[in-house]
Amino acid sequence: MGRPLQGTPTEHAVVLGWARYDNTVMKLSAIPDARIYPHREIAPIIRQLTDAWGAERMIYGGGFGPETTGDSYRGAFERARSYLEHLTADDQAKILGGTAAKLFHFSA
Repeated sequence: MGRPLQGTPTEHAVVLGWARYDNTVMKLSAIPDARIYPHREIAPIIRQLTDAWGAERMIYGGGFGPETTGDSYRGAFERARSYLEHLTADDQAKILGGTAAKLFHFSA
């Protein structure tokens, strides 16, 4: 579910509706470049997702592939963080790892 631009806006609206279920968690991943099809602005969509799920029910995962380096992986996280600037630093930390650690019962 973390690839919000792979579906149509109508399909995305259906996914947004799932936020009403407390047992759902949204994974944000594969944030597309605005210059690549489908050429929709991603910032408002990420804002919709964070407003709907909140930091306690949202996780981030992305930036990893066959050509990944330490620098590119850090860059992907920083790019994701740039779309979360409307949130507090604490909520950003939850989405970028804290919520996943809690969800998957990882110890701190």
